Amino acid sequence: MNVASSRVHCEVQMNVASSRVHSEVQMNVASSRVHREVQMNVASSRVHSELQINVASSRVHREVQVNVASSRVHREVQMNVASSRVHSEVQMNVASSRVHREVQVNVASSRVHREVQVNVASSRVHSELQMNVASSRVHSEVQVNVASSRVHREVQMNVASSRVHSEVQMNVASSRVHREVQMNVASSRVHREVQVNVASSRVHREVQVNVASSRVHSELQMNVASSRVHSEVQVNVASSRVHREVQMNVASSRVHSEKTEGLIGVSELIVATALQGIVFSVLGAQPLLVIGFSGPLLVFEEAFFTFCKDNGIEYLTSRVWIGFWLVLLVLLTVAFEGSILVRFVSRFTQEIFSFLISLIFIYETFAKLIKIFQEHPLKNCYHGNITVSPSLCNFTSAAGDPGKVVGEPNTALLSFVLMVGTYFIAFYLRKFKNSSFFPGTLRRIIGDFGVPIAILIMVLVDYSVEDTYTQKLDVPSGFSVSSPEKRGWLISPMGSDGQFPVWMMAASILPAILVFILIFMESQITALIVSKKERMLVKGTGFHLDLLIIVVVGGVSALFGLPWLSAATVRSVTHTNALTVMSKAVAPGDKPRIQEVKEQRLTGFLVAVLVGLSIVIGEVLRQIPLAVLFGIFLYMGVMSLNGIQLTERLILLFMPPKYHPDQNYVRKVRTLRMHLFTVVELICLSLLWVVMATSAALAFPFMLLLTIPVRMLLLPRIFTRRELQSLDADDAEPHLEEKEGQDEHSQMQMPV
Repeated sequence: MNVASSRVHCEVQMNVASSRVHSEVQMNVASSRVHREVQMNVASSRVHSELQINVASSRVHREVQVNVASSRVHREVQMNVASSRVHSEVQMNVASSRVHREVQVNVASSRVHREVQVNVASSRVHSELQMNVASSRVHSEVQVNVASSRVHREVQMNVASSRVHSEVQMNVASSRVHREVQMNVASSRVHREVQVNVASSRVHREVQVNVASSRVHSELQMNVASSRVHSEVQVNVASSRVHREVQMNVASSRVHSEKTEGLIGVSELIVATALQGIVFSVLGAQPLLVIGFSGPLLVFEEAFFTFCKDNGIEYLTSRVWIGFWLVLLVLLTVAFEGSILVRFVSRFTQEIFSFLISLIFIYETFAKLIKIFQEHPLKNCYHGNITVSPSLCNFTSAAGDPGKVVGEPNTALLSFVLMVGTYFIAFYLRKFKNSSFFPGTLRRIIGDFGVPIAILIMVLVDYSVEDTYTQKLDVPSGFSVSSPEKRGWLISPMGSDGQFPVWMMAASILPAILVFILIFMESQITALIVSKKERMLVKGTGFHLDLLIIVVVGGVSALFGLPWLSAATVRSVTHTNALTVMSKAVAPGDKPRIQEVKEQRLTGFLVAVLVGLSIVIGEVLRQIPLAVLFGIFLYMGVMSLNGIQLTERLILLFMPPKYHPDQNYVRKVRTLRMHLFTVVELICLSLLWVVMATSAALAFPFMLLLTIPVRMLLLPRIFTRRELQSLDADDAEPHLEEKEGQDEHSQMQMPV
């Protein structure tokens, strides 16, 4: 019984102990459950609070974005907010579902564990239960840690994703706001520009209306007075051209008479100018051209006369045969349209040609003055109170020239004063044309008649100095040749004695070719300058017909011992400018425009007739001192240098580059290359001068023609195409309005 009772007592104790253990296990399990639930609640509360914070911050951020953005941005932000809400709710549902599944798993495992603990009754079962409890504790802790780590990672991912999402939304919203701001700024700028354009267009339309009304008013005024203006223009042009032609003819004829020993003088040149001028003004295709004697032809006449004199050939008879060959050459040239060859004559050749002729004019002027100083030298002292009988003035010089006065005191000094005075008066009266004194019409009249005014003043000065001798112009009385004792008006083709050599008849084709080259170049280039499109001519220019008339009439004139003529460049441009009608009443800043050019034949015809009638005023012409004509030659030479680009580039050789003008050949060509081109032109010019100074002067037109292949074949190997386009371009624009420092001489690169 005691044993039984002890056994019962032991079993009771064991049951009590097991119940205690079981209760403790249950308490531990319950506490672990409570702990896990608390941790899960804490974690979920943290996640929930963070999500709420993120949601609140995202809502605040979205509200700020909504306030900043426009209506379009507001709608897009609302859509993004809705999508973010759905996204956050999905994330919360996923997280809660994961936690719910883990809780269910834990509950199921705890129930299984309790059932296992109830079934274990023995100590082995109890120990195993304890081990299971311990393992369950570890397992639950691991599960809790795993769950907490998962929740933590998910929370971090959610936070990071929410931050990234919010940053993306902020960037998107800021970029949208920035674009909207840019669009608003651009639209405001466009709006202001549109307003400015509208205002400017209104002002422009008003200005156009005013300009149109002023132009219409000026055109009406010009149309009302067109007949009177046209008549005044023709009278002024005719009178100024008559004076200019007479001066040029008198000056050139005096030099021509000296070069040919009186065979061709004043009478012949006046008659040739009148006859050929009348024929060309009536039949010519371009009546704006002025026919006259030129420097290149003077150089050839001198060289050919020297050649004939040295070889014992009759000069005037040779000219007759040259005239016949000229007619044949021009007929062949016109038949085969040879005038197109003028396109190969570039600015390079024209500048060398014109610069050479200008130098000849200047050289001849000072050569004549030096000759006067040699014939009338200055003495170291003069005897006072010596009465000179007028009969002593008529004696024969040591050279055997009867009637030529030499050794006169003060003649050289007075001749120098007359020459320099004529040049400066004519030069400054030309510049006075572009000054600000007096009305424009009076200024132009003074400028156009500057040379006659200079001649008149110097003739009066010479007339006032009675006791000093000066050589006067030799003009025959009436309608007679310059040297009646040497020739008549008709020249026999067979010579004065009827024995002109046959070989010379055929050989005359060579000088005829040279004369034809000079006439062709001067006439065709002058026609190109006059007929520029800027002048708005209606009738144009007939190159073939004009060349045919000039050469045929000149060739026939050789039968009468008259000089050959060609189109004079400066006088033709002056004639065209005088007949150009410009708009006067223009808007401020608007340049005068060409209204029209009075294309007519009347002025040319009247000038030719009046030049022919000037032969009857021989008594007046005989009062002009030769020194005054030398001043006219100096004026012609200097003024011819104005329009030559070679002259400008020669000046640039002595100027620093910072003072160079704003020209194409300065801006587009390096300075050394520009100077190299100038040196090449100077070399060609020097070679031509050497040829003219020797016995081969007769071939100088052919040497001039050789400058064309030099330009076409040699220069492209030295200079680039861009450099040649800048240095050798035909950029001489016509000056169609009165402007300071500009006149007709600066419009072309051809000689007077």
